[in-house]
Amino acid sequence: MDIPVGNIYETLYAVLEASDRIFEFWITASFAVVIATFLAASRMTKVMFVLISFTYGIVLANMLIRWSIATLKFREIQASLIEQGKVFPSSLLIDTSGFLTITTFIIGTCGTLYFVWFTYRNQKRDA
Repeated sequence: MDIPVGNIYETLYAVLEASDRIFEFWITASFAVVIATFLAASRMTKVMFVLISFTYGIVLANMLIRWSIATLKFREIQASLIEQGKVFPSSLLIDTSGFLTITTFIIGTCGTLYFVWFTYRNQKRDA
């Protein structure tokens, strides 16, 4: 039994929106960690820096898992549309977008954690 194409496209857009929300939440969390660290560094202990880093890591892992699930669902929908002979955007564009997203996750996370520990080191030196 074929699923109506309209329903497939609705699901596709829902998956894309979910991916965007995941990415937006991660960006918000990253900036929140940077700002909180910057503003409160002089009052934070090493344990607090470790706790922030650990919690941020857990949030990142959760976001990556959710993003991976959305990506897998996107691929299922893509295959279903192609199976029905529908035109689908270039795989190169889709793969490039995925690569850039995961690269942003990695670089952004490294930058955020570097900032946290750079701030800790400077705060400890200045104290």
